[in-house]
Amino acid sequence: MKLNPFAPSSQTADIQVEAQIEMQPQGFLLTFELSGPGVAKVLLTPKNAKPGRKNDLWKETCFECFFGVGNSKEYFEFNGSPSGDWALYSFNQYRDAMKDVEFKNGDTPVLLKCEKSAEYLCCVWQVPYFTRTILQNASLTAVIKTGTASENTSYWALNHAGKKPDFHLRESFIHRLF
Repeated sequence: MKLNPFAPSSQTADIQVEAQIEMQPQGFLLTFELSGPGVAKVLLTPKNAKPGRKNDLWKETCFECFFGVGNSKEYFEFNGSPSGDWALYSFNQYRDAMKDVEFKNGDTPVLLKCEKSAEYLCCVWQVPYFTRTILQNASLTAVIKTGTASENTSYWALNHAGKKPDFHLRESFIHRLF
């Protein structure tokens, strides 16, 4: 599925972003692919020797998936960094009551692959199932940094429902899971 930049600009003109979500017996497989000459400028956090849960990943290049609970305002947010660090949060409704989601049996998200060349970047995450609630829809998103200034950060999503970049808007969760 093609992700679109919130505000097309010279920073986003030479990058294409594709994302996929697959449901597998052990969890979700999330794949994010960037292609084009602009990939050479994408800043990545170095690989962490001991990746784990970490907050504020969205302040750097980060890949995300928002999962909406059926017939509810409740949703979940997964963040995955090319470093291997990750975060998973639950919300009661729009940006309300954010909590870390704990995994059963010691399972945690794993960065299966992160490969980068001058014109291609691919990151693949395995995210174990984390809830028994019915997840109805999702939104795949990305924060792409090509420099340290704020204007060098672009926000990508399947759909941008707001007047500013806001991945938490349920109207943006347009991919049906079931």
